[in-house]
Amino acid sequence: MIDGRVARGGMWLAVNHAFRGAVAVAGSVILARALGLKLFGLLAVCVFYGEVLQLLVGLGLPMYFARTREEASAGETRTAFTIVLVAAVVAVALTGWVLGPLAGAWYGCSELEWLLGAVSLRVLLTAPARIAVGLLERELRYGPVAAIEGAAVAGFYVPAAVLALLGFGAVSIAVAEVVRGVVTAVAACVRRYPVGLSIERRSAVRMLRFGAGFTASSLIWMAQGVVNPVMVAHMAGLEAAGVVRMAESLVGNVSFLKGIGERIAASVLAPFQDARGAMVRKVEIALSWQVVAGAYPVLLLGSVGFFVVPWLFGAAWRPVVPVLVLWGAALVLHAPFGVCSQALVAAGMTWTHLWTNAVVSGAFIALAWLCVGAYGAEGVPMALIFATPAWFSVYGVFARRFGRVRCEGPLALVAFGLAGLVLAGIARHEVISPLAFLVPAGVGILSWSRRWRGSIT
Repeated sequence: MIDGRVARGGMWLAVNHAFRGAVAVAGSVILARALGLKLFGLLAVCVFYGEVLQLLVGLGLPMYFARTREEASAGETRTAFTIVLVAAVVAVALTGWVLGPLAGAWYGCSELEWLLGAVSLRVLLTAPARIAVGLLERELRYGPVAAIEGAAVAGFYVPAAVLALLGFGAVSIAVAEVVRGVVTAVAACVRRYPVGLSIERRSAVRMLRFGAGFTASSLIWMAQGVVNPVMVAHMAGLEAAGVVRMAESLVGNVSFLKGIGERIAASVLAPFQDARGAMVRKVEIALSWQVVAGAYPVLLLGSVGFFVVPWLFGAAWRPVVPVLVLWGAALVLHAPFGVCSQALVAAGMTWTHLWTNAVVSGAFIALAWLCVGAYGAEGVPMALIFATPAWFSVYGVFARRFGRVRCEGPLALVAFGLAGLVLAGIARHEVISPLAFLVPAGVGILSWSRRWRGSIT
């Protein structure tokens, strides 16, 4: 029964990511041409601030509901609603009075002050909706989740693109953020739950005990995001931050299948947190699929990026190409580790997960400080590549908790993928380059297809 729900959930998430990716790419093309490099760099700052604020306001409660084994009680949902609502109001106040003015002074950009205010208002509007999404994910009802998140993406990019084309500049981003918040709040009504301003002490302690570890771990992980809006924007300029943001957006949209796997992993693996053998077998199956379904499409995009990116976004965006190629190499190196990390969350090891995230994030940020200073925007994916050894801390913790995972298949696929990327770069031809990547990549896939078929059946 759960396998059927997982399959349906994966299908809905695939549709969701495909729709969101198509809207985001189309919207990014319009915004990139209409706003230019500098304002697109401001968008990168707003996106990162929104992600951090949403995490802090949520306090890990959506993930608490997503992984819990028991049905959420009315007291728990009312407690969670009260907590996130109070946190969201505090976030809006801090942004308006403190953080917005500080950010505007830091970047020397007055527009940023009210842009971040719009972001905080969006977070306030969507905070209760995140609880609804967590409840839906626990029930593996990813159809409504897809509807909520698809509406949110369309609610941002449609008004942003229209207003940008009309010449409203930074105002288009602010208005789109508010519209996104309203649309998300309305769409989340598909999963109603008891709300009210009340606190159950035991429920609050239990939720915040999990949420504190999860939030701290996620914050440490998201600290990597500081590199672009803070380090790159300050050291290399807002234009370079716009380049990195574009490459990051393209990678995220193309590698959506990897995101699907990691997203459903916590809910799917939670029933096996006390069954070591079953957990190892599930993770073994997922590792190779993460490389092929998640990283290979990015490598393929990197192999044709030298003519696709200028054609889509204009010649001014040509600096995105080397960043995109290097990012693809980093992603294929990191892909096998993501499921192991989610398995730790599924097992409730949030503080251990925090430690592994600290190792990986710390290595990346330290290397990024060196690489960005020397190479500008290209230093970001270079730092990701150089930080790959830090990921073995994740695998080491997983192996000690559940047992060793056979990694021959994923490692072989990584080698074939990187070989294809190198050959495509050598060819540098509109027709030959994709073929140069697909040949070794296809050999790698065929070599392990029998094992995959056996693991599935």
